[in-house]
Formats: sequence, C-alpha cells, structure tokens
Amino acid sequence: MSPLATFLKALLPRQPQDIALVAGTHSPPATGEADGTFRQHWFDGLDPLADFLEARRDKGATYVALASFRGRRRTKGNVVSRTCLGVDLDDKCMPDDSWEERHARTLEIATAVPTPKVVLDSGNGAHVHLLLPEKYRVHPGSDDEAVARFEALGVALRRYLEAEILAQFGHETKLDSTHGVERVWRVPGGRNCKAGPDSKVLTADRSMWRKVRLVTPMERVRNLVPANIDFLLPYVEETTAGGHKPTKARGASFAVEMLPERMRRVWPMPNGDQSAHDFAVACALLKARQPPFVAYDALVARRACLPNAEDRSKANREDYLRRTVDRAFQRTHGELTSQAGPSRGSAPPPWPERLDGPALHGLVGEFIRLVEPHTEAGIP
Repeated sequence: MSPLATFLKALLPRQPQDIALVAGTHSPPATGEADGTFRQHWFDGLDPLADFLEARRDKGATYVALASFRGRRRTKGNVVSRTCLGVDLDDKCMPDDSWEERHARTLEIATAVPTPKVVLDSGNGAHVHLLLPEKYRVHPGSDDEAVARFEALGVALRRYLEAEILAQFGHETKLDSTHGVERVWRVPGGRNCKAGPDSKVLTADRSMWRKVRLVTPMERVRNLVPANIDFLLPYVEETTAGGHKPTKARGASFAVEMLPERMRRVWPMPNGDQSAHDFAVACALLKARQPPFVAYDALVARRACLPNAEDRSKANREDYLRRTVDRAFQRTHGELTSQAGPSRGSAPPPWPERLDGPALHGLVGEFIRLVEPHTEAGIP
C-alpha cells in the first residue's frame, strides 16, 4: 500500500452510504507566479479518492478533507464524521535565518508531540495529525457541541505547540488557526507549489516545488492507535458562537500527577517555608515544559489545601502568585535555554484571562470530568 493510501486509511473516517469525501487541487499558473486555481472533487469511497490524488500529484498541490460530508458542500454544517485532529506548523513561524534551520526546528517540534501521531513534512512546514479517542470524535448524528468540543481541542493543540516553541527556542509565535472541522490538508506524495518558504502564491517553476512526505514510519501509520490527549487539557478553550476564549476556572488546569514523584509524596507540603515550596512547585512544572498558567493554578491548588488559614489566603493573592511564577520562569528559562542554545527572548508568555469564581462549567468542565480522576477539578 502506498504512503498516500496508508495515510488516508489511518485518518479518514469510515463513511456510511451516500456520504462523500472531498479532494482539493490547487493548480499553479502556466507561467510565472500567481494565486493559482483551487477546485474541489467529490468521491463516494476511499479507493477512487486515493487514485485521483495519485494521478494528480505531479500537476500541482493536492489536498484532502479528513472528514466525510453530506450534501457535497464542504461546510462545517455538512460534516458527518471526523476522527483525527490536525495542526499546521509553518517554517516562517520558527526562529533562525535560513530556511533549512527553520525547517529542521519545525520537524523537531512536530515529532516531539508526546503521543502517537502522524507527522507530514509539508514542504514549507509540518502537519501533525492525532487519531482521537472515540469520545472526542465527530460521528453521524453528533450535535453542535461535539463539533465545538472537537474544534476546542484543535485550538488547544495549536496553543500547546506555540508554548513548546517558546519553551524550546525562546521564540514567541502565532501559528495559523487550522481547527476547522471541514479544513483540507496536504497529502503524502503531493507537491507544495509555493514560490518560496514565505510566499503565498504558486509558481510555474517546478524546480521550486517541494515534495510532501510522511515523516512518521509507514508501520506506525498503519498501526496508528488513538492518542492520549491529556497533555492538551490545560490548553482547552471554550468554543462559543463568537469564537474561542479562555474559560479556565482557578486551579482547573493543574493535576498533582504533573509533579515529580518526590513532590507528589509530600503534597501539599504543609510544613516548612511555604513561599519556598511555591517557588519549587512552579520551577518543577516549568522545567517540565508546562505553561505558566498551569504553574499558577498549581499554586492556587496547593494553597487551598493548606491547614493554616493565613497560608490558604494566599490562594487569592494574584500579585504574589504571578510574581512567584514569573520569578520561576526567569530561573527555569535561563537553565533550559543554556542547554538548548542561545535565547531569543526571555519574557514570560502572556497570562490567559480567567473567569471569576471557582465554578467549572461548559466544555472545559466536560473535558476535566472526562479524564477524572487524573485532575483536581473540585479544588476551589
């Protein structure tokens, strides 16, 4: 089986009768550089879809929507099923001067995602695809909440990778939003026909085209298992009709299991210098590549568990909590970047907004409840 067919079989949902799959072709201009022509092509099964994409791969860029549709219109409302989550990393979002260095860093970040995955070298970047557990997939008959939950996970995957790029390279960036359930993706064996690494137009010059290839070994793609997405839960956002906005409850993104065993054994560390304990907890989480708001939530959770009322009161001291986490960030960022190479920035990432009150609700609450008992969502 070809890399393309293996890729499609691993990630496309099995569609019921009368449900269609869609391919996209983006043809470059006959001469020079231009936007090109994008067309959609509909198929009733995986085999004709794969045959078409194989036949068109040398004629321009080829894509597939990793979903099945009703009505042969590629819209969110027409999606019937979707089983995998994806994210697009562009080389232009990475630090370094040369394209080769940026591309190497893109693949380094993509292949380090800590769960079973399929990684594609897209020519000027990388795609990462995760096969979702059943309870997170969009199925025939799913309601709008299921689609919203899926897209919230897509946003979380993007935010996770942005935090990883900052932690690894000291570079703050904004990846493209690719969480739409109806989105099309490049396929193995296709061509990236862009005029250059940072270009948005296509070129007729075939010497500029880059091949799209599987990075993940074929055997792993063939035997792909559902991803463990617990690492995404701290990044989950509530999806609303108006867009995506953070709705973290205080303490909700932290779980004791995130800490080293030596700290878990004595949690919540009621004895000794409590400020020193806070700093040690924040440092441990930031060294483990958790984002600052998880360290903040850990301090809220720890303080809320302490027996002394005065010690507990600091769970509400936002100035103290942020100052402690920022100090821990400066300490751990210096240690991590001294191991990884020169730093390209040392400011902590921006703090996410938070809702007032301890209530856990909506999609975030649902995500936390789905992974119990591995979280401490009940901590006020």
